[in-house]
Amino acid sequence: MSGKQVAGSIIGSIIGSVAVTTLLMMFVMPILIPGMQSILLQSNYMETSSSASIPDTQTTYQQIPDMGLTINIQENSRILITFTAEGSLTISSTLNGAVNFYVAIVIESVSNRTSRIHFYEGTPGGFGAIREIPVNLHTIYQSERLPKGVYNIVVYWKSDIDATGANSLNLSTPTGNRTRSLLLQELL
Repeated sequence: MSGKQVAGSIIGSIIGSVAVTTLLMMFVMPILIPGMQSILLQSNYMETSSSASIPDTQTTYQQIPDMGLTINIQENSRILITFTAEGSLTISSTLNGAVNFYVAIVIESVSNRTSRIHFYEGTPGGFGAIREIPVNLHTIYQSERLPKGVYNIVVYWKSDIDATGANSLNLSTPTGNRTRSLLLQELL
């Protein structure tokens, strides 16, 4: 086989591989992964580094500061929501038991997705030490198909155990360059 024939065979193989891969991506992948059939129609994004803290005594839901957006969707669309935040759990040295915090992404009057942040201490930490435990939140929620309209998406939080008030969930500190963000995407 001459050098030209070898080069032609290699180029032909590459073109054939690209063609087969393209056909598989276009026709087989959407069947295997239904979400790939979505078309992004619009997105809305916000990010903040303002401080936000909630003590373990806050047992009713309240909005996380600066975490709400509105989206106007077309008929029969879905909303893909992504909430991310960096922060910390501050745990008192006197904690003997559990502390739970809940973060809920809410499409008002429609539905929600809730995540739990849990910490358990079997015996008090002692020595008067307050512990800070890093927390990274990344929650994704996709709604069902919704009728055309304006939807408010808000992120709420609360504790479910009314403890000492010395335990808290802290998100986004400007000094630590930590942020929290909310991304809304309309998918057809």
